[in-house]
Amino acid sequence: MCASINIIFGALFPETAFIKGSSPLIYFIMYESVTFIGLVMYRLYPEKPITPRIILGGMYLFGLSRPVQLVWIVASLVASWEHLVTWQAIIQLTFAFTFTVLQLYSLQIHASIRRRVIAMQNQEEKDEEMNVTDDTNDMIDVEDSSQ
Repeated sequence: MCASINIIFGALFPETAFIKGSSPLIYFIMYESVTFIGLVMYRLYPEKPITPRIILGGMYLFGLSRPVQLVWIVASLVASWEHLVTWQAIIQLTFAFTFTVLQLYSLQIHASIRRRVIAMQNQEEKDEEMNVTDDTNDMIDVEDSSQ
């Protein structure tokens, strides 16, 4: 959605500032893919042990790429400041900073989902242990009653 807003501004004002700002935002969208793969795995395969690892890997990739994205946009705008329309460059810098903060804030949601997956897996392990113990106790009871 953030990139869409930036693309709309780029279409309305096809100036260098919006192109320089929206290009890295669109480029860095690909670094979100591992995060979304992890979220899909959370819905389809929450019991698989690799699911929280994929989510964590996506969080690292996503979290580390966001500051790089911000530095890239700021550097490209500052380096060509004299050739830009000032108000558009300021809006683009504001967009880039706001989008980066929102994206980093979304990592809290991903972390809570990861904790939920781990808790579900731990609960399933405990349930399996209880079932094994119950089955063992049932076998002992059957042996005792036959004597």
